[in-house]
Amino acid sequence: MDSPAGTDSGTREKAQEVAGQAQEKVQEAAGEAKNRVREQVDQRSTDAAKRVQATAGDIRSVGDELRKQGKDQPAKLADQVAERAERVGGYLERSDGDAILRDAEDFGRLPNADPRLPRLSVS
Repeated sequence: MDSPAGTDSGTREKAQEVAGQAQEKVQEAAGEAKNRVREQVDQRSTDAAKRVQATAGDIRSVGDELRKQGKDQPAKLADQVAERAERVGGYLERSDGDAILRDAEDFGRLPNADPRLPRLSVS
């Protein structure tokens, strides 16, 4: 028969084995979740890029119309906004989910970042 000490040792080993398996499952699930987040960010950023670039074109048209009306200063402001929107749209279009998440994490770590903003971490 097993002695009480042997039973304790076997129980402990079984518990460690179960804990190890549980940890592996948790890590696997976390990895899958991270992949899904990256895929979603990638898809949504591509969609957002199209919308931002279309809006930039609309703003540029507004600037052109203002210029036709002789309103050069507001037209210049519209052009500046359109240019920045185009840059944002270009960034969203060419960046994949990993790059966007990495940039968001880096931004969240900046010492001058607004402390009211949530800290981002996906890694």
